[in-house]
Amino acid sequence: MLDALTREKLVQGRVEEAPPVRRGRAPLTPPVTAPQPDVLRRFYVAFAFSARGRPGPPGTAAEFPLADVPAPPAFVLTPYTESQVFVEWPPSGGILGYLFDHPLAPEDVPLDASLEPVVTTPAPAPGGVAVAAAASEIPAGPVRYNLYREVGPDPLAPPDETAPAPWNMKRPAPINTVPLDVMTFVDSIEFDRERCYVVRAVRGVAPNVIEGDASEPACFTPTDVFPPAPPARLVAVADEGGISLIWEPNGEPDLAGYLVLRGEASDATLQPLTPTTIVEPRFRDTHTSSGKKYVYAVVAVDSHLPVPNVSAESARVEETAR
Repeated sequence: MLDALTREKLVQGRVEEAPPVRRGRAPLTPPVTAPQPDVLRRFYVAFAFSARGRPGPPGTAAEFPLADVPAPPAFVLTPYTESQVFVEWPPSGGILGYLFDHPLAPEDVPLDASLEPVVTTPAPAPGGVAVAAAASEIPAGPVRYNLYREVGPDPLAPPDETAPAPWNMKRPAPINTVPLDVMTFVDSIEFDRERCYVVRAVRGVAPNVIEGDASEPACFTPTDVFPPAPPARLVAVADEGGISLIWEPNGEPDLAGYLVLRGEASDATLQPLTPTTIVEPRFRDTHTSSGKKYVYAVVAVDSHLPVPNVSAESARVEETAR
């Protein structure tokens, strides 16, 4: 059960009205009321009902002290790379909220032998013991954060018929194992699948923790616009019948293959020599003319659809055919 607390529900006890003042007479003295506790509380009791609708005895009352929840971050940013999502957000309550939770260190007082430190003890408030005991139940300490992630359904997966009904779904758990003291989080990435991030500010230590409202969701669909790295250490070796090329293999997990480019020494524009991508990091050019100089380069191609990403050219090499 989720009980939404409105302002009307947060009024403590009965609101007394001031008595009217009569002309010509001294105002009536307002009645003396007992001091109200500094902490508002709410009590819940559950009743079990039989199949005929008859209530049973009440269960044990649950008591909850009420406190102000920390404000949610104003926004959430989600820049990403080909392998990670960097989730960032401002502090709860803005700069003032951050300074409130992280006060500046006190400045050192110059030493003066003629001055002695003065220790003052605050006077105990009425009912100090009871108020202190009640206040200790309200979570204190600096604000920390929980990060929640919701990923859209896999478009290639069949419908999940075992998923629980919306009313029977459990509350999602944060993706961080413990509340975060920092305002950044690094998450893994999955392209072409929508995801949303929300941040909630929390205060206190388990089990005495309060969690604020969610920030505005940051939703986006990561797209792979990151080309592979250019192939490195391209080498060309001429022998009888052709020119052999070899280079270091790329390490990208979505690599589809390579395209070999060729041109003449006097031509700065290279044309594809292989009509389709090749998988192995080597190639032998047998369509050469003896004594002619050729220029070669290689590009890497990934498997992104519908348009693959193509790397920049490798370093060019020149070789004369035999």
